[in-house]
Amino acid sequence: MTTFRGVYKIKSLKFSILTTMFLSLTSVFFTVNAQNLVPNGSFEDYTSLPISSGDWPLCVGWNNVNMNLGNWPYATPDYLHTSGIGDAKLPNCKWADVNAQDGDAIMGLYSKHSSQLNSRDYIATQLTSPLVVGTTYTISFWLTSGSGNYYYGSSSENFGVQLTSAPLTQVQHENAGGTPQAIVPGSPWHTGWVFYSFSYVATSAYQYVTVGNFYTDAVTSTTVHYSGANYSGGSYYFVDDLIVESANSLPVELIRFDVINQENSVISVWQTVTETNNDFFTVERSGDAKSWTEVGIVDGAGNSQDLLDYSFRDYSPLAGRSYYRLKQTDFDGETSYSSVKSVVRILEEGTELRVYPNPTRHTVTIEGNYDEIIDFKLLNELGIDVTDQVILLNDDNDTILNLDLSALPGGVYVFKTVNSVKRITKI
Repeated sequence: MTTFRGVYKIKSLKFSILTTMFLSLTSVFFTVNAQNLVPNGSFEDYTSLPISSGDWPLCVGWNNVNMNLGNWPYATPDYLHTSGIGDAKLPNCKWADVNAQDGDAIMGLYSKHSSQLNSRDYIATQLTSPLVVGTTYTISFWLTSGSGNYYYGSSSENFGVQLTSAPLTQVQHENAGGTPQAIVPGSPWHTGWVFYSFSYVATSAYQYVTVGNFYTDAVTSTTVHYSGANYSGGSYYFVDDLIVESANSLPVELIRFDVINQENSVISVWQTVTETNNDFFTVERSGDAKSWTEVGIVDGAGNSQDLLDYSFRDYSPLAGRSYYRLKQTDFDGETSYSSVKSVVRILEEGTELRVYPNPTRHTVTIEGNYDEIIDFKLLNELGIDVTDQVILLNDDNDTILNLDLSALPGGVYVFKTVNSVKRITKI
């Protein structure tokens, strides 16, 4: 059974004095040995900053279902960033005025197009692990229509999230079909961010998640809110912080977890409002959000019903993008994990990579510091590791790698090291 609850939350006051007023609405529980199964669910990781509409390939791990990089009539959702350029720059992007709900990046996609029958944008990715049949999961995300000068002027029905065993397909821009496990009720029109959360008991070991409107125009009604829009009858939504995680919970109620980048350190800060049998917290760090290292331990309060503040300073942070999470341990040894947060630190001199030629047909050269290129991975657009399909043409130069990509199909790939990511396009 799917249940819904929508929570209005003022982003600019997210962790301010008004937090206390929203405790009953915004509290998030630790989950037992669980974390978000959606890689890059907040869209913060990118290979390059977006510079125009349809730049979804720049967002690590995500695809647009039809995998076509071309323009219309192919569906091309929009990757948007506070440091983007032109149409893709927040908060005044092409489609409306909007700030990221959390961090610097969001995705935008149309749910219904007024000039093309059954036309749909989708964003999709592969989960980090399949669902476990019979387990209850929480599917949640933030949604807004934005404000200001709208490009699409209507709201529409049927916006949701679908979990599948295989990737959905789309030839051009037609609706993909299928039945979403989570669907937003009604025809939402939100000028601010609204949080949606759904409960779902897994009936299959689903491995893929897709966001959008899966139904035809015939069963999707719209409501015009801004008649002066370029497409007043079309519907467009911004999405942030997509989460699919186990709903099993422990009695430690976490209302804030954040990481703050400072000159010589990274500070993790968190707040709890209830703790039961809580022994200690472990701060863990990762360079890839998969392999985790303990960086510090902070004692818990045991049992408490008060608002408590915690912090830990990491004096040896990683260069580039890194990830942090909390592991909570009970007195009886049971553990649970918080959501994952990321932070970006400027690379040390000499670690920046050069990639050329790019795009390439067969071979590509990677030039950089030895410590930076000695250990790398190449990921496809679904975030799948395809490094074993790459041929290393040289192994005697400390600063240059020559890679043969002939065995790979055309598309966008991500060259990833501990501290850097670079986008490579194979044509």
